Amino acid sequence: MRNLLPLLPALTLGLFLSLALVPEPAAGQNAAAGADAGLAVGLAAREAALQAEAPRYAPTQWQKAEAELEKASRRRNPADPVGAATWNARVAQAYQEAELQALRSLYLAGVRTTLLDADQARAGRHAPTTLARAQASLASAEAALAANRAEPEKAAEAIAAAERDARQALRLATLLGQVDTGDLSAEALLAEVDTLTSRLAEAGALPDDPVVGDPVATEALITATAELRNRAEVAERELAERERQVLSLEDELREMDLQLGGTSAERDRLLMAQEAERRQREKIAALDQLFTSTQGSVLRQGNDVVLRLTGLNFRPGGAELSGAAESILRKAQEAIALFPRAAITVEGHTDSVGSDVSNQRLSDARASAVAQRLTETLALPAGRIQPVGYGESRPIASNDNDAGRRMNRRIDVVISTEGG
Repeated sequence: MRNLLPLLPALTLGLFLSLALVPEPAAGQNAAAGADAGLAVGLAAREAALQAEAPRYAPTQWQKAEAELEKASRRRNPADPVGAATWNARVAQAYQEAELQALRSLYLAGVRTTLLDADQARAGRHAPTTLARAQASLASAEAALAANRAEPEKAAEAIAAAERDARQALRLATLLGQVDTGDLSAEALLAEVDTLTSRLAEAGALPDDPVVGDPVATEALITATAELRNRAEVAERELAERERQVLSLEDELREMDLQLGGTSAERDRLLMAQEAERRQREKIAALDQLFTSTQGSVLRQGNDVVLRLTGLNFRPGGAELSGAAESILRKAQEAIALFPRAAITVEGHTDSVGSDVSNQRLSDARASAVAQRLTETLALPAGRIQPVGYGESRPIASNDNDAGRRMNRRIDVVISTEGG
């Protein structure tokens, strides 16, 4: 029982000790053991709620659970195992409810806020189908969190879908509301769709015929896009085959050089450099496969490899890593392990919202949080991972729209591969 005592609320600790240390008749020892085992289940649920930061994100439910624990401690009666089991079950259930509410607040508060905004924009009238889909996505995300409360990162896909659908409901409700009030014409809205489609087509050198209301043009654009993707995949395969052929020729050259009595120092240096370059490309290609499109991407900048961890989302103005960050950081760990002698820099970047000073501090704090987590996980020598914040000074997209600002709010892990 001693290992359970530190978990008890301060208010009931003394009372529980006094009850637990009273000698019990031998006939009641089995019942007491059962009661203590049941209470252990409640205390385990309490620890899980603490891990989910229930006192912060679900204070009402947390206080209710603490009250249930106090009642269970006061009414502990070894002679009444059935009553004890009932109270212990109530304790465990109360803490589980607090844990789940905390997870919902932590991961789904933004979705709920967006849906409230959509409701105020009269999404029920202007975009009822999209709103219903968003509400269903929210329910699915809540179910996923409930099913994976110990590993909330497993619910990341459902949470992302809920966020996407909620934003879409708000956007459609806002635009169609403007059409309804006459602030925006339906013609202008559809023309904007055609303009955006044309820009996408132009970027891919595809047919840019207007697609709104034209299923033939729409299908032609879809077909052309699929063909473009197929050509890219074929080109990648052909490039890989050509690299294989080049390596085969290099092997033949080495063999010929050996037969002729050795290679020149310059030729050997060039071959070694070529081989190192090939291996570097293979490493980067392998790294890029580690991350999904929502988690991040791998870039090369000179001799450095950059892990752009776009999936590391922080709460607005905060630098605390969520449980969903663990899977991304584990993949970053795998990437770093491929370069055992490389120096690592964790860069924090923000968008342009807020003052320069606050953005600088925020980027510093976020970079430090990621660097500390990586250092603890990898057990690397002190000083190998260095955090640095750049605030809003190094944008990679426009800060004039939400999409660009999301791209600018990022963590880059820079692996200096020279010598690594």
